[in-house]
Formats: sequence, C-alpha cells, structure tokens
Amino acid sequence: MRDRNLKDPTVVAYAKHATHPISYNRNFYNFTKYYRTFVDFFKNILQYGSVVRFGIVGILNTIVGYVTIITGLHLGLGDYFSNFLGYTFGMTCSFLLNRVWVFQSSEPINSGLLNRFAFTFALSYGINLLILHLARAFGYTEQPAIHILAMAGYSVCFYQLSRTIVFKKNGNNSPSLRDHFNRYYPDVALLIVAALTFFAIRNVAITHDVVWQFWIAREIIEGSSLYRDIMEVNPPLWFWSAIPIQYFSQVAHLQPLRVLLATIVAMGAFSVILLDRLTSLGSKPERLLLMVAAFLFTVPLPLYDIGQREQLALICALPYAGLITRRVRGERIPTALAVGVATYASYGFALKHYFCLVPIALELWLLLRQRRSWTLARPEILTLTSISVIYVLAIMKFVPDFFLTMVPMVQIAYSGYETPLLSQILRPAPFVWILSLICIFLYRKNINDLTISLIICFIGFFLAYFIQKKGWPYHAIAATGSILIATTICMLSNGIKKLHSYPLGIISIFFAVFFSYSAGSYSNINRQIIQRIVTPLAPGDSVAVWTIRPTRAWPMIMDQQLSWTSPYFGYWMLPAIALAENTDPENKQMLKLASKIQYDAFYELSCKAPAMIIIDRDYFLSSTLPIDFDIREFFFRNQMIRSTIRRNYREKNSTSSFYVYRINKENKPLPSRKLCH
Repeated sequence: MRDRNLKDPTVVAYAKHATHPISYNRNFYNFTKYYRTFVDFFKNILQYGSVVRFGIVGILNTIVGYVTIITGLHLGLGDYFSNFLGYTFGMTCSFLLNRVWVFQSSEPINSGLLNRFAFTFALSYGINLLILHLARAFGYTEQPAIHILAMAGYSVCFYQLSRTIVFKKNGNNSPSLRDHFNRYYPDVALLIVAALTFFAIRNVAITHDVVWQFWIAREIIEGSSLYRDIMEVNPPLWFWSAIPIQYFSQVAHLQPLRVLLATIVAMGAFSVILLDRLTSLGSKPERLLLMVAAFLFTVPLPLYDIGQREQLALICALPYAGLITRRVRGERIPTALAVGVATYASYGFALKHYFCLVPIALELWLLLRQRRSWTLARPEILTLTSISVIYVLAIMKFVPDFFLTMVPMVQIAYSGYETPLLSQILRPAPFVWILSLICIFLYRKNINDLTISLIICFIGFFLAYFIQKKGWPYHAIAATGSILIATTICMLSNGIKKLHSYPLGIISIFFAVFFSYSAGSYSNINRQIIQRIVTPLAPGDSVAVWTIRPTRAWPMIMDQQLSWTSPYFGYWMLPAIALAENTDPENKQMLKLASKIQYDAFYELSCKAPAMIIIDRDYFLSSTLPIDFDIREFFFRNQMIRSTIRRNYREKNSTSSFYVYRINKENKPLPSRKLCH
C-alpha cells in the first residue's frame, strides 16, 4: 500500500521536501486526492456543455454590466441610458467569448455573423426594455432590483438565439436566420399577439366573482378560515390558486388583478403553443391562423368574464385534448410530457366537479378507438387520479367544513338560483353552438382527430352548462371556446384559400365576436348608486350589505376600500327559503337554515358593528322567487336583529333600491365577550 501511494506525483513532490523522505502525512494525501477530484470535476463542468459555459460568461458580463448600470444610476444618467451603457460595454466581450469558448463556432467573423449577432442582441435587449417598461408602468423607477429581472429575460432570450441562429459549428451547413424564422414564426407571431392583448386589456374592469376570489385570498393570508369565517359555496382550489398571486402582489406592491391578467394571457399562449406542438396540423400559415384564433377564442373573447373558472378550465383542457389526440393516432408520447400535460390540465378540471366530464368523455372516445389495446395504466391517468386524491385529502385536512357545512347547505338551498331550461337555451352562446355544429356537420368529411377531440371537450362543457341550471353567460365560456376552435380546424382542412367555402363557420365566429364586443368589459349598473350611498364612509369603514345578488355590492365595496363584515358573498339561499315558505312552510331543513342565516346576521351586527347597513329592496331575483318576499322583513323577524338595529342604528338616505342604516357613533355597541369569542 505504501509503495503504491508513493507513486503518486503529488506525494512524491511533498516527500522531497519532507524531513523524513519516506514518511508523509496521510491527511495531506487525502487532501490532495479530494483537491484533484474537485479540479477534475470542475474541468469536466467547464467542458460539459454550452449552457454551463454560457452561464459563466453571463455571470461575468452581468457583473460588469450591473456595475456599469449602478454607476450610471449613481451619476444620475437615468434608467434607460444607464441600462444601455451596461449592455453596450459588455457586448464586444460577450461576442468573442461566446464565439470562441461557449459555442465554439468555426465560422469566420463576417458580415453575416455580425448581423445575426446584432439581431440577437437587439431582440434580447428589446425583451429587457419591455420588462423595464412594465416595471416603470407599475411605478418602479430607478430600482436596481428591477434591472436584475430585466437581465434574466435578456439572458434567456440571448442564449436561445445564440445557440440556434448565431454561432455555427459546421460552417454554412447550419440553418440560416431565414430557416429559423420560417420554423418558428407562428410561435413568435402568437407571442406578439399575446403581448398586444395584454397591453390592450391590462386595465379592464374585473368581474365581481374574481374580485371576491382575491378578497378571500387576502383574508386567508391574514388568517381567516375558509368555510368557517367565510361561507363560500365553491370548492377551495380557485381561492387557493389566488393566494400566490395575491401574496406576490402584496410583497411587490402590485395590483393582484393586473398580475392575474398577465397570468391568464401567459397561460393562454402556453396552452395554444403546447396544443400546436402536440398536434402540428397543416402548413405554417394554417398553424399560425389556428394558433392565433385559438388564443383569441380562449383569452380576449370572454373579456366580460375574464378570470372565471370556465375560462381557466378551457385553457387547461386544450393541451390535454391534444395529448389524447396523439394517443388516438397511436403516436409515442414521452412520459414526462404526459405527466406535465395532465398536471397542468388537472387544475382546470378540478375547479368544478362538473368539469370532470371532459376527461371522462375523452377517455371513452379513446376506449372506442383503441378497444383491446386501451389501458388505464398510462401516465396521464395515473397523474390525474393521484392529484384528485391529493386534492380531496387536502380539503379534508385543511378545510373540512367544506364537506361538513357548505355541501349540505348547497344541497338544500342552492337550487333557488336555478332558471328554467328555456331561459338557459335562449342565450347568445347556444345560438353560436348551433351554427358551429351545423357547419361541422355539413363538412364532416373534413373532420380530423383533433376536431373530434375538441368536439368531445365541447360536449363535456356543454353538459356542465346545463347541469348547473343557471344559464349565466360565463358558464358557457368553455363550451363556446371549444366548439369555435373545432370549427376553425374544420374550416382550415382545405387550406386558408378555401376559407370562403365555409360561410356558416364564418357566420358563427362573427356572431361570437359580435356578442363579445357588445358585452364589452365588465360593468356594474349598481355602481353609481352604491358609490353615492357609501360616500359618507371613509376608507376602512365597515359595511354590511344584505342582498341576494352579489352584484348589488361587489366590486364597489372593494373599490371604495371599505371593510366587508358579512361571511357571505350574498344571501344566495334566500330564494330557496322564500320558495319553501310558500310551498312547504313546515320544511324543517329550511326553517333551520333560515334561523342560521338570521343568527349569522345578528353576530355580524353584534361583533363587527358595521358603520352602515345596506338592505336590498329588489327581491325579484327569478321566476322561482315569490314577489311578496321582503329581505328586510325576513331579517327583522328575528327579535335580536330588530332590537339591535333600532337601538344602535338610524335609517338615513334610503333610496328606492336600498334601505340604508347608519350607526349611532355616540351609542356604538360594545361586542359581547360571550358571543364574540
């Protein structure tokens, strides 16, 4: 052992200078062994790939550029000029290092290489400026941290373009800039459309449901318990998914609803690109038109209700439809891709249990096509099943009151919101569906597997629309988007030049766009009257609104920065209670529910003492609601509510639409320790 160790050159070199040439320190030998291992490992890392080498060069350039930017800011040169100096200073060094060491290009320096490098730098720098401009639009000026984020965008874009179009290892045999443009221009065009869409809609008003979603997310962050402090009828996933956006927005001092819009646009573009990658139908011009159309049908078309669960379900379902299409074709799908698509789709399918009809319907179609070769032991099925189980267990663990309290309450009373079947049919969306289905039927010879997959998605969302029995416009978003994309694919089957041969398809798309344009962005007809009523209140004052329809209060209460005291979004159960009073007055479940609602209102008055109480006079909710039902009279049946309001509030400035009560500041009630625990 000793003789073999003495052959080590490091040990021999040490032994020559040792007091005892033959003996040496074994600890020193171990150190040199690990040192050589570390050096060899580092050398291998340096030679491993362009990503690592690019990262090292990028770090060096980032340090130099960032120091230049900070110096410019310190000298008062401003954001843009300091940023420009930082990147210009490192460009020459970056070019030389990337050419010789990072990408090891053998192409001599010529005008073509320099032009491609200049184009790459210009485009990457444009991404950097875009991030910088967005930050400034949100109020961040001359902030060093923002430049780090902009640099990250620059680096990602610069590496991809450098690797694919700038530096060539094989001389002129590598694809040219034109080749890369011809390959990727549908994707680039879609991203441009997505960016323009975001800039066009970034300041639109957001529907009251989504405002409520983010109010709940904020309350959860601050410690409130969903389904205990906040009585919400919907499953928790939609509210949980808003928490990261709300938290990030609070930390970054951004408006969460604007961040949500950016997220939806990004998700829409990602889903369409992934759908294209999974299916790749037609020529590049046809793919471009289909991708842009699919994006427009999923993101800006439902502008009035942007952010609703149906829109998110549609966005997440598109890649899954493409995945099943590939299964039907018998094409090989990498396991990682199948797991990723299923994980992404599971969010959309889990937002409402009705949406599970879509993957079930797609699976039945796959079964019919594959027959004996069909199996459930596939990555996407295992992923969907696992996530579903985890989601149910998470509900049982973290919000058990959803099953214990809210589900029974919904089963008893949510039917009061239902509308007649004819009312659900006589809407704009079903009209568009009929036109699109007729078009697809007339040209059924042009139907391909992806068209069938999207039609099946439409069927699932179509059933979800009617099962919910509400007929609300946003319930139709997913079905409308699915059938419009399927119609577009059918129309493109013979090429762009033959689009005029499908007049019915063009008419259906025209009406879909017309109805969307007519609706515009979200608006609330109650805004002016509510703002006028709450004018005497200061930001932070609390207000209680007793109404059946949340639109009578939301989002105006949040816009006025008032504090919401009720655990309910709206008293959605009152129509069912009112109907039971006229048809089955001895219904014990309804009597018990009515008592609970009245007690919750009394608790709100006693423990939160809202500065203003607004009671809705409009009780004509639907044809199922008796016209003689009075919301104020319902609450005033409770002696404790009636006496509390008469003792501590006075009616003031009531209107034809609302009763308004203001608290007596000199006689403000003190919370009961026994009640308000």
